[in-house]
Amino acid sequence: MRDEDTQLIFEAYCEANGVSRRGFLSMLGRGAAAVATVPWTKLLSAPAIAAKVTAPFKIGAGAMLNPQALYRFYSDKFLNKALDSGITPVDVTDERHYEYEHTEIAMDAFDWVAKNIVNMYVDDRDHAVDTEGDTVSPTLTELINDHGWDEEHFLDNPDFPQWAKDLLGKDEEDMDDEEEQRYQQLMNAKWFDKDLVANWDGADGDGAEEELETMLRTWTGWKGEIPPGFMNYDNPELIDSMFDYILDLNRDNIDINQIMQMNFKQEFLPGVVKHVRELAVAQQARAAAKMQQQAGQDAKTAKDELQKDQLPSRPGTPTQWHEPTDNIEWWTEEDFKWWDRRFNDDVVNSDEIEQYRVIADKIIQNPFDSGLMEFKPEKAKELKQQAHEWIKWYNGTKDLRKPNQAHVKHPYGAGSPHSGLQTMSYRPTFKEYFNK
Repeated sequence: MRDEDTQLIFEAYCEANGVSRRGFLSMLGRGAAAVATVPWTKLLSAPAIAAKVTAPFKIGAGAMLNPQALYRFYSDKFLNKALDSGITPVDVTDERHYEYEHTEIAMDAFDWVAKNIVNMYVDDRDHAVDTEGDTVSPTLTELINDHGWDEEHFLDNPDFPQWAKDLLGKDEEDMDDEEEQRYQQLMNAKWFDKDLVANWDGADGDGAEEELETMLRTWTGWKGEIPPGFMNYDNPELIDSMFDYILDLNRDNIDINQIMQMNFKQEFLPGVVKHVRELAVAQQARAAAKMQQQAGQDAKTAKDELQKDQLPSRPGTPTQWHEPTDNIEWWTEEDFKWWDRRFNDDVVNSDEIEQYRVIADKIIQNPFDSGLMEFKPEKAKELKQQAHEWIKWYNGTKDLRKPNQAHVKHPYGAGSPHSGLQTMSYRPTFKEYFNK
């Protein structure tokens, strides 16, 4: 064995803490190809060693030439999706040190999820058969037979391993038994090609996300069952739900170091599905409560319409007030439209302004520690700022406003000064009464 092979395997041994001394001695007799039996995740911090491996990395029931490249692809995709949804990746690994614990996730979380996704993807032979090469990382056989690539494509690729180029460039008739075996292993191994995936994934990244969503549903047994009445998550994405679940665990004082000790397939993914179902049930309960509240409100409005006097309405007096939900974090579009009317004349010149004052106080006091998946955290900050500004305006103009009493019934009914239906009150004298 060459000295450089011995040094390479020794370095791999040092990187892979799980390799026993006996395993290391066994590697010495097998050459640099034995490094491929070291978990590829152990070599992420040693790319120079990984580049010298002379066999595909064995991952479960499958094999892959460059799992590091697929890992970086998934990790970047997860980071971008998180940023789009309002989650902020941070270097802190202890949730107690987060500045905004309800929107921050440790960078390690994205790397950990990406590593496990790669392992499960390569190991999933059933999925590999079903896709027939239409996947994020086809095998070399699929690239040649299904995508029409020739061997020259790999030989001209500077990222393709040199040992694999040597095998591809050799005539099969000139191979010995060991080389034929290595050639078959090579052809059955997956290869991540950034140019191929750029075309397959599309400008919007739909290809890889749809495939991963399908795999997650298969791995978890999730069929997308949503209880009746579940409004905003008719088809929840398990990709986003994985990181929502990590946020939820952080709120329970379980940091990323503890999360990464979980078995990804047997503990973490089932926890994600349970989390999605709990959200569905919780939102269904909120929807039912809101419908019940609205039904009671409609009944009260109908009763008031029947009982009230037919009095002319003062301009600016609303005939019906919208009742926003007290739980600000779960506001609907109608609630936000209602809030946008806070400076309108029909609000300022009526008693409805007091309703806005109550809601503004609730916005200011709200911790906004849940429900943020409904809108970006920037919306919560904006609401708080608007509420502070409106309360300041309200207090500054309080003495200048007169309450609107046009819609309030006078306690004495018709004949009161404000009723507009006054009748002359006439009382005969004592003399007139007895002279009738």
